Amino acid sequence: MSNSKLTKKDPKEQIAKWTEYKKTKIKENIDLPRLGALRRHALWTKLGSIIILSVVGIIICLYFISFKSSVRSVKLVGADEIDGAKVAKIIDVSPKTKVVFSLFKGKEYSKKISRVFPEVDTVKITVTNWNNLILHIKEKRVIGYVKENNHYRKILFNGKVSRQDISEKLVDISKPLFLGYSRQKFIINDLKVYKALPPYFRDKIKMISGKIRRPNQIILLLNDHNIIIGDVNTFAEKIKYYDSIKKQLTQPSIIDMEVGVFSRPLTVKDKEQYEINF
Repeated sequence: MSNSKLTKKDPKEQIAKWTEYKKTKIKENIDLPRLGALRRHALWTKLGSIIILSVVGIIICLYFISFKSSVRSVKLVGADEIDGAKVAKIIDVSPKTKVVFSLFKGKEYSKKISRVFPEVDTVKITVTNWNNLILHIKEKRVIGYVKENNHYRKILFNGKVSRQDISEKLVDISKPLFLGYSRQKFIINDLKVYKALPPYFRDKIKMISGKIRRPNQIILLLNDHNIIIGDVNTFAEKIKYYDSIKKQLTQPSIIDMEVGVFSRPLTVKDKEQYEINF
């Protein structure tokens, strides 16, 4: 009898392997056309992307070559008294300047313009008709006006004075007029006092005079034609007595609050001194 070993194969295992092999072959036969379609789709997608990018690149090049890409004009909105031509020179905008690049320079333009025009706070940039640049200027808060000869200048909340002269018709009469100031530091000192006053009282002030006799003196003309003289160090505290004093007056008067509190009727000489016309 032979001693050679016989290898037994499980028929079920062989059938399972054959079935799995047939399934794989069928799947491969089915996926081959789909794989080809996917490859063709990917190829056309890449080709389409290349074409689109090329067209966009050509359009951009044509735009930068055309005159439409350069700034044609500069217009200011929100600050009529400021010279647009001067602003264009300050921000260095010329017919060679590209509109696209200017659109992102709002902060840079704000800094450059405010160095020359302190009243300018921020600048927002828009474009019309492709290449007309519009600068929307927001001004700093105006607290009053200073009169110089026959012109007026805005006084900003931070104490700076605008460099632009404006006509009387542009003056906001609800804000006080600073008159007779020879030095800006006195305006700043009086502004500090003005800001410290209650809002309801600030609305009563028509004029603040710079024609003082002492450095700490402050002189106010109110809308009710009374004049108040005070000391900058104590004025904000003493002003609370004004309403009770006013009730005792029968005519326009000067109320002196520098040392103590007393009043006297306003004279013709007083009106001339403080340039009052009523």
